[in-house]
Amino acid sequence: MNFNSLKNFALLRFFHGSIARRLTAALVVLGITATLITTAVQTYRMYLDEFEQVEARMERVRITHGPSLAASVWRFSERQIEIELKGLLNTPDFEYAEVRAQNGEVWSAGVKNSSDAIVKEFPMIFPNDGQDQTLGTLIVVAGKKGIYDRIKFHAMESLFYFGAWTFFLAGALYLIFRQLITRHLATLARYTSTISFDTQAPPLVLDHYASQIGSENELEQVASAINSMRTQLAESILDLQKSEDRYAFAVSGSNDGLWDWNIQTGEDYLSPRWKQILGYQDHELENLIETFTGALHPEDHDHAMEAFKAHLEDRIPYDVECRLRHKDGSYIWVHSKGQAIWDDDGKPMRMAGSISDITQRKQAEETSRRLIAAIEPLNDSVAIYDSDDRLLFWNEAYRKHHTGEIETLIKPGLKFEDLVRASVYSGRAPEAIGREEAYIAERMERHRNPGKPYEIRRNDRWYIYRESPTPEGGTTIVVTDTTEYKKAVEVQERLTQAVNVVPVGIALFDSDDRLVFFNDRYAELMEAMKDILKPGATFEEMIRTMVKRVPVKDSI
Repeated sequence: MNFNSLKNFALLRFFHGSIARRLTAALVVLGITATLITTAVQTYRMYLDEFEQVEARMERVRITHGPSLAASVWRFSERQIEIELKGLLNTPDFEYAEVRAQNGEVWSAGVKNSSDAIVKEFPMIFPNDGQDQTLGTLIVVAGKKGIYDRIKFHAMESLFYFGAWTFFLAGALYLIFRQLITRHLATLARYTSTISFDTQAPPLVLDHYASQIGSENELEQVASAINSMRTQLAESILDLQKSEDRYAFAVSGSNDGLWDWNIQTGEDYLSPRWKQILGYQDHELENLIETFTGALHPEDHDHAMEAFKAHLEDRIPYDVECRLRHKDGSYIWVHSKGQAIWDDDGKPMRMAGSISDITQRKQAEETSRRLIAAIEPLNDSVAIYDSDDRLLFWNEAYRKHHTGEIETLIKPGLKFEDLVRASVYSGRAPEAIGREEAYIAERMERHRNPGKPYEIRRNDRWYIYRESPTPEGGTTIVVTDTTEYKKAVEVQERLTQAVNVVPVGIALFDSDDRLVFFNDRYAELMEAMKDILKPGATFEEMIRTMVKRVPVKDSI
């Protein structure tokens, strides 16, 4: 493992762990960084100050010692020159001083120890008779080693002080943070990781002195929020479980088969009831959309797929009736409906719905269609009312039987009593005038308990009403217009009366030679065979009987 790996490992160890450790590590790094920056700034300022002080000392030497040494050189006072030079060496950082006279003489003090030094040369000028005389040069050497040592010592002292203070502050903060925050965060983590949504589970309690109500700290507020959230979630989960139980119970007792198609993944859920409608057990069909599309009747396939497409692309409600192949090979009718959900971009995400078996309804509709087709061409008025006494089917003759405004009432769902009331109060039943409610009650009683056919006269026409119960509890009504029959009977009665007064025997036979009519005189003449003298008797039969019973001389 190389140095970089060790360094990275150490940093990872340093910056991982508890929040208190991370905070302490961050504080240490921040303190070290601040210490380094502060020390660097202070060191640089000290560096500038030190060199400014050296420059200032050099300037004081030029001002004070320069003239004095010039005077000593003028007087050739070597003793005084040496004393002053040695006095210069008492100045901090000065390590060498030298006087060079114009005549070449040199006086010096100290030793040049530093290879890196500040060297200053000052001319020695002595005023004589109003003129400045240059007597030589004063050379002063200040070593930088002392400056660097002081700067280094000060930097080390600052680093040590600030470092010690940083580590002390970090350690104290670590202990305080751990005591006040980290251990409670650990408690929160342990509680939430093993949280129970049982409504009877114990609440979260922090191990510290509880604050007064209204002055809770942030951790207490978090703990209170967690307890409140746990209670709410527990109640929500309990409600959800109850809702799921109710949903499962409803699904198990429902006649509809549910499906849920995840359009993004292609997954499809088909409920056990969905498969049962097609005659399969739950494990016998795969939960795939192809299970539905593959079972569609060829004539219904395109229509159902277009309905799917129209719903997903144009959001047209999906509500179709189609045929699906049953396990036994037959096809059953189903009512399929569903609803999709879309994302923010309008892309369909999933679609759910149901199917219900409507085979019996379809068969009933087909039976009804055939029934209507059968009764429509009849001359008789025919209507069928359901068990709730509401109109189901009728033919055109039944509608026309109710003239005027009453005709507009003939619609599916019309209650028979409403039809009777409208007829009575519109004046179509003259016999009900003045006793309308009593007539309605009598008519409804006859309708609910149908008996023998009965005859009614309306607007100079005669009708025979026949009412009979249906197996489903409804009522069938057949109205026959007998007006023409009534007229024919009346004509026949008048004709019979007219013929009977004629003293001649008269008999009428049809094209099949069968007796249709005879008058009273004919019956008297045929007294010997009155037992066969009935409508329908053939002429041949009557002749043969007459030959056998009546002598030829008396025969007609």
